[in-house]
Amino acid sequence: MNWNSLVTSYRFIMKSKVFTVINLTGLTAGLTVSFFLLIYIINELSYNSNFDQNERVFRIIKHTEGATTPSSPSLLPIRLQEKSDGIGETGGIVLMEFMTGPVSVKKGQNFQEEPGFFSADPSILDILNLKILSGEGRSGLQQEGSVALSQTAARAYFDTANPIGKKLVIQSGGVPDTLIVTGVFEDLPWNSTMKIDFIAGMDLLTSLLTELGVDYNSEAETFTDDYAENYILVDDPGRVPELMGSLPPLLDSLGFTQRKISFSFQNIRDIHLGSEEISNDFHQKGTRSALFYYGSLAFAILLLAGINYSILSTARSALRFKEIGVRKVLGATKRELRIQILTESMLLTFLALPLSFLVLGFVDPFVDKLYGYEIQLYTWNMLVYIPLFAAITLLIGMLSGGYLAFYLSALKPLRAIKNQVFTRQKFNLSKIFIVLQLLTTLFLLGCLLIILSQLDHCLTSNEEIQKKNLLILSFNPGEFQSYPEFRDNIRMENDVLFVSGSSMIPPTNDVSYLSYTIQYSDTLTVTHSLEKYYVDADFFNALGIGILAGEDIKSPATLSSQTLQSNKTPVVFNQAAEELMHLPNLIGTSLGTSIITGIVRDFNIHSLHSEISPAVFIYDPSSCNYLIVRCKPGTTDQMRKVMERHWNSMAPDLPFNCTTFDDALNLMYSQEQKLGQMVASFSFLAFLITGMGLFGLALLMIERRLKEIAVRKIFGASNQDILFRMQKEFLLYILMASVVAVPAIWYVMNHWLSTFFYRVPLHWYLFVIAIIGITLFVSSIIMMRTWAVLRKNLINVLKYE
Repeated sequence: MNWNSLVTSYRFIMKSKVFTVINLTGLTAGLTVSFFLLIYIINELSYNSNFDQNERVFRIIKHTEGATTPSSPSLLPIRLQEKSDGIGETGGIVLMEFMTGPVSVKKGQNFQEEPGFFSADPSILDILNLKILSGEGRSGLQQEGSVALSQTAARAYFDTANPIGKKLVIQSGGVPDTLIVTGVFEDLPWNSTMKIDFIAGMDLLTSLLTELGVDYNSEAETFTDDYAENYILVDDPGRVPELMGSLPPLLDSLGFTQRKISFSFQNIRDIHLGSEEISNDFHQKGTRSALFYYGSLAFAILLLAGINYSILSTARSALRFKEIGVRKVLGATKRELRIQILTESMLLTFLALPLSFLVLGFVDPFVDKLYGYEIQLYTWNMLVYIPLFAAITLLIGMLSGGYLAFYLSALKPLRAIKNQVFTRQKFNLSKIFIVLQLLTTLFLLGCLLIILSQLDHCLTSNEEIQKKNLLILSFNPGEFQSYPEFRDNIRMENDVLFVSGSSMIPPTNDVSYLSYTIQYSDTLTVTHSLEKYYVDADFFNALGIGILAGEDIKSPATLSSQTLQSNKTPVVFNQAAEELMHLPNLIGTSLGTSIITGIVRDFNIHSLHSEISPAVFIYDPSSCNYLIVRCKPGTTDQMRKVMERHWNSMAPDLPFNCTTFDDALNLMYSQEQKLGQMVASFSFLAFLITGMGLFGLALLMIERRLKEIAVRKIFGASNQDILFRMQKEFLLYILMASVVAVPAIWYVMNHWLSTFFYRVPLHWYLFVIAIIGITLFVSSIIMMRTWAVLRKNLINVLKYE
């Protein structure tokens, strides 16, 4: 490449301003979206890479029948360290919100909840290699009543003053405590799955559990504690399989084998993308399948942008055949022409590279608002993605420019000057380009329709629950101890139909289990494990779920004489539990301290990703942390204000957290909604880019067939006949694209839908709608371009030359 080629390329680009703007716009849009998706993928893969010892840090995962959790007995890693070589450090960490309820920290005269409050062993600071900025680290946390703060927390509660040695007043579960700040550590970066702002010693957890009636030390000694997420720091990651092999004998000696409990190790780098099956996890989690789908989207958009660029470049080349012919007559060699054309292509693509980064920075706030994801553009990952994006841009420029360079440089001078180079054989590659472009656009549209169909199924399929006019109030029973009085006050309001409470609100990912041992005969005794949920009276009436047999959950004092038994707790089974138990006359049956008072219709407690499990609903108002209010139609907003007024009069210092059932449902399927929004946005962009490419191809095709159109018009062909002939070729392209796109859509979407236990079928009409949509879109572009030519005086075309 020489200076003359660069200057000539610049002049040509500026001369063809319309083509340049269209080409640059399409390429910049495609690169921007593809870069955004690739940045997302790179960022997702980087989680927990910030920990210096990440390859050596593993957490212990507990496996029981029907559940996988990250918690394990606190003494298990210590015993494993004693029995095995190769473990340098062990330590546990507990999110206090999971164990004792939300932790509130006093600031001024008010308390505010802090979701990032943890209790941990002092060794966890060394395992995670947290950087201590002031005060003491591990030694400070060994002191009773101590706490370490992040930079952000220290600044929030102590401003610019030195927090070391200062008091921090907290309360959790209604229990107050005062801690002493012994250290300040550097904030964890954005790509950490743990959001830690406060780390207190394990003595805080022990004291709070003691106040709640739990003997933590006794449970720890018997390996029945299940509170901490335990980590080990190994000397050599290659010895982890050896450590796994030493687990079974240790578990057998501790009695875990008989209890059907096993454990495994998970590297800290795998937590973000490898914890989909793990419940009760406080880490920020993603999914590997999302990376596959977003990666496919990035490839599809990048392919569209590249094809569009090539098509428009090919169309523009039709305007410079005479130029090429003249340059060859004047002595230009093939090599010089190829360098010239490649220079033009590379220059234009590299103009799009900085523009795409500027657009990324501009749309960052809008992306965060729309998709709930911050791009995190300016991080150390720039060292990865800037060279990657430059290479992608270079590849697009070389491929598209290379085709034109070799094609145009091979033209015969005389034929080029006479403009006799439009033959059907010469533009087969353009036809392949347009089929690929239509294929990609059709694929995105078909996937979008199926994703929206499944998302609608998720949000509307749980027909057992009447979702409208349902308010949900969440609270911490340790802090708000006036639940019965508050419930009774709300129940007296005229606009309220039913009031109840529960320990969960469907849909939820949280789960706990209760086992019932049933003796079916003298020789057959079976233990069944059921999901357990604590509810208040009228729970199913409040949700609008039908009772199939017996009656709704009620207090023992109001039970019917058929099921009334003294000192028995009323419970209701769902249909799945009834089938699992397989007992005759289940209503009125006593199971330990409980009595079965009803059978409720199956409904989705969790998301549609999982099958409905056997569940038992136990009457226990004291365990409720949600209030459920069924309002009269049209009174939801009014009742929310009434509830807030009652709340402020009874708990003025506590936040009022009230939402609707639909809001909770949207939160559960936020990942699927985000995918749907992205596919919808990128499908629109795909239509835009495809439209640009079709415009260029239509220009090329009409230029090639201009004399044919003029002759047909003179010999009496109608406009409709000419319009159909011009579109017939593109209808064939759509048919070819559909033959490939339909199986591809079916395969990819069938794989995506397989993650849902309850899913929509792949309806044939969704494929038909996608094909018809693409056909109408393409036909409209070709029709408008052809009609513009038909309105001109075509006699001038025949006079030319």
